[in-house]
Amino acid sequence: MPEKRVSGSLIVRLVALTPKLLISRFIGVLVQLRLPRVLAQPIVQAFRSFFKIDLTEAIVPPNGFPSIGELFTRELKVGARPMPSEEGEFVYPVDGKLREYGPGTNRTWSVKGLDCSIEGLLGGNPLASRLSSAEVFHLYLSPPDYHHVHAPIGGNIVESQYVPGTLWPVNDWALSNVQGLFCVNERLITYIESEFGLVAVVMVGALNVGRITVQFDSWVTNTGRIPTELQRHYDPPRAIVRGERLGTFHMGSSVVLIIERRPGNRADWQCALGPCRWGQQLFSVPPN
Repeated sequence: MPEKRVSGSLIVRLVALTPKLLISRFIGVLVQLRLPRVLAQPIVQAFRSFFKIDLTEAIVPPNGFPSIGELFTRELKVGARPMPSEEGEFVYPVDGKLREYGPGTNRTWSVKGLDCSIEGLLGGNPLASRLSSAEVFHLYLSPPDYHHVHAPIGGNIVESQYVPGTLWPVNDWALSNVQGLFCVNERLITYIESEFGLVAVVMVGALNVGRITVQFDSWVTNTGRIPTELQRHYDPPRAIVRGERLGTFHMGSSVVLIIERRPGNRADWQCALGPCRWGQQLFSVPPN
């Protein structure tokens, strides 16, 4: 309907004018506030009830979180997520939802009908040439999800990269209305060299995500200052094992996983769209 197109266009223009980075930093400060127990518990409990957050796997009991931020970044009990035994199996790096997957190129990759190039997503990094023929997975984290990101396969972290940008929401509305959404939002990217090829783990910022951090380096996004260096090369590389924690969203967002397709790797790329949990098999690469 024409009215809906006009309405949607107007909303896009209004959201475009809002100070999304500033709002997100402010929300990030609010959710991290550690309040006295008598104040924190009703707020955290109301938030938990509203989003139906399951804490059965969490180390901290339901009444033990001093802030909403710590509820988001909760730790899980040891053994809650066993890894597959076969080394050639990639695992989901997050709890969330696999929205879509498929082949991508440096020309286009369709995200909910919108074109976004891998080269653009990776901020023009030369490593994008290694991923000119790649498999791309789009994973969405909603408020109820555990918000840490893990390595989908073992290997060596050879480079990391910060790509400045804005912070549009990453919900279905934004995916349907913001052209090239993942190429305009702030991103923090980790490049893992594995025996099966290069893997890029793209942590995409979003509205109300206070910040993104990683375990292996000092990156912190959405600080109000653009770092003087946008790429960091590691020599020697930093080893990481499959399932090891890679980074954290301090509130929810999306991960785009880009995996090099080598001619010799006969991978089973059949995946199920829908809910996923980190540690579950994503796909396997049979021995050559």
